Amino acid sequence: MRKQLLILMLFSIDHFSWAQKYDYIWVRGTGGGPSTPKEYNASFMDFSTNPPTITLGKTHPGLLNCISCISDSTGKLLFFTNLIRVYNAKEGIMANGNVINYGKIWNDFQNDGYPSFACAKIIPIYNDSLFLMIYGKLFLTNYLNDSPVQYAIIDPYFENGTGKVIEKDIPFHFTNTLNYDLVKHGNGKDWWLIISERILKGIAQRYYRYLINQKGEIDSIGMQSFPVPTYGSGYTRINQSGDKYVSYSIGNPDTNSVTSFSLDRCTGNLELIKDYQINKIWGAAFFELSPNGRYLYPNTLDILTQVDLESKDPYLFIDTLANYDRYSEDGFGSCFGFTQLTPYNEIMILPLFCHPKAINIVHKPNLPGHASDFEQHAIIGPNFASSSSQFPNYRLKELSGSPCDTIGFVNINTDWVTDTTTKQLCLTPTNPKSFSKLALRLYDQQGDNILEDQFTTLQSSYCLKTDNLLPGNYLWYMWIDDKKVLKGEFIKP
Repeated sequence: MRKQLLILMLFSIDHFSWAQKYDYIWVRGTGGGPSTPKEYNASFMDFSTNPPTITLGKTHPGLLNCISCISDSTGKLLFFTNLIRVYNAKEGIMANGNVINYGKIWNDFQNDGYPSFACAKIIPIYNDSLFLMIYGKLFLTNYLNDSPVQYAIIDPYFENGTGKVIEKDIPFHFTNTLNYDLVKHGNGKDWWLIISERILKGIAQRYYRYLINQKGEIDSIGMQSFPVPTYGSGYTRINQSGDKYVSYSIGNPDTNSVTSFSLDRCTGNLELIKDYQINKIWGAAFFELSPNGRYLYPNTLDILTQVDLESKDPYLFIDTLANYDRYSEDGFGSCFGFTQLTPYNEIMILPLFCHPKAINIVHKPNLPGHASDFEQHAIIGPNFASSSSQFPNYRLKELSGSPCDTIGFVNINTDWVTDTTTKQLCLTPTNPKSFSKLALRLYDQQGDNILEDQFTTLQSSYCLKTDNLLPGNYLWYMWIDDKKVLKGEFIKP
């Protein structure tokens, strides 16, 4: 009996790991082209087979730019979005999903799709019964004041799978957002959300951390600033083991740069490893990170390269893996485009407004140079597809030894009474308990810690002087012995 129970437990653990197939269906969009059947505007790539099976979908407006999707844990498609609308697995528009992420950008791009490479990031909550979708009004030159990060709650099972957007367009972060990435918390259950802020040349990069629990509650944890010479716009990636975060900024030979960080899955903290320019690669438009986090794969429309991030001088360790061989059909142009890590831990390089069907693959991205086994036009798809989804690593497990657990997610509790005036914020304990250190911290809407006081002795009340604050909305947090125990909002009239 004991042996049978052990076998059952091992099977359950293996099945749980095997069943995390939220990224097994990729929805890909198209903008047309000579090889695209005019009745199709979407295709579905199913990774339950290797190579994946590709089938054609229905006609939908606005699938040229951004597409995000998610399947259930067994790999069955649930829904997808172009951040203009939300579609169910049957390709119908969900209830309350005809308009999402509304604003000036929506009006200008509703027929092409939202102009965002980050698009949306989607994770399961409430034991997979609901899904949390993170998305933003990402900055564009003419839309700099229209870039909050928002969330939606989606029920894909509503009315036999027709689906419903329960909540949408709820903003929670208000800086000029550049990118956002999700990684599993070290407890293997919750998630870290890291938001990179838009910067200008010569200005430090700021990163904001949010913790998301299994109920979809989003809690601001803090901001980190790094005075590194990154430039222009950039893309970010987290490797499959969740311990490395890389930002790659693109431009011209004088402004390409890479910044790599170590990532602590317990705290969400980033620690700068190195920042350097790689101006041998002119105007690389996209990149992907190897699963082990060692190799960066930047590509232009014509060239695919590999950068060894662990070499002492990565500038000297840039290996050109391939020049596009100009393979084409129907006389239509060819090039490299979007890069995306597959569930098999291969890197797919998808076409971008170029050859309508060719998909290129780096089969062994953890290996150096040509041992990475790059294959041009490894798969010839059925249609021209210029966009595809990006996913976090849903299969990332709890850190070995369970060194950390969820922090945050606290509300006003019955042990404390708050008292706010225009001159101060005070917290009074109704049931005083001893502590080593108590800290009150006040944050502005950009996540900056602008006011703080610490206490080491028991008092009747703990107060922050706020008379010199500018009018506005602020968030306050109380920490006891380095653990956040209380939070709230402070409004200075």
